[in-house]
Amino acid sequence: MSRFGRSAWGVTVLFFAGLPMGFLAGCGGSGEPTFEVSGKVKLDGKPMKEGVIYFEAVPPDGNPPAHAQIADGAYTLRTTPGKKLVKISLEKDVEIDMAGEKEKMKEETLPSEYNSDSKIHREVKTGEANKYDFEVKTKKK
Repeated sequence: MSRFGRSAWGVTVLFFAGLPMGFLAGCGGSGEPTFEVSGKVKLDGKPMKEGVIYFEAVPPDGNPPAHAQIADGAYTLRTTPGKKLVKISLEKDVEIDMAGEKEKMKEETLPSEYNSDSKIHREVKTGEANKYDFEVKTKKK
């Protein structure tokens, strides 16, 4: 067998032998158990057709917030237990004129009290159903 053949074989063996170690090291995530959270989101009394809902740890734990797409007024996600800050977002694409050039950006359409200035908290519990419904209001009465 040629020298090249042996070294290629050795690299292949080392590569596949090392694969399980990457999985055991816990690529991504904190290693804590996660629990399902689900519910409904209404926008001005009707199921919110689309958007994103976030559950951020309070206090922050260094992990990205759990999030899910809202579709036809419903969401389901998995997150670690504990107190969470909830944010709801519905962005639209806009074009902004930047020194004569058109730039595409995202713009939040919901009031800030539901996202950047949210004070909505929920507790994700172990061994219990974590069902949380939200009512987003954009119209003042």
